[in-house]
Amino acid sequence: MDQGIASRVVYTPDRFPAGCTAGVRISAIQVEDGSFETAADVPHIYLEFHPDSGLTIENARALALVLTESAAQLESWIEMFGAVADAGAKR
Repeated sequence: MDQGIASRVVYTPDRFPAGCTAGVRISAIQVEDGSFETAADVPHIYLEFHPDSGLTIENARALALVLTESAAQLESWIEMFGAVADAGAKR
């Protein structure tokens, strides 16, 4: 509960392309009516990586693909369930 509004964090597991030391995870706040918070706590795409590891050209391309797919997935959640700019606002 946040300011009387029930919500939850929705996220995916980390997605590391094969042989890659960097991966991606998406996260968003979903409120009780199923819509996603898009203003106060915007949906995020997190980049997980090992700071002392570089990427090969192949790894970079694979990671770019996972980033693009993750952005599309996050966008589809918002399109499917809707967005609310202020979870405390009346809907």
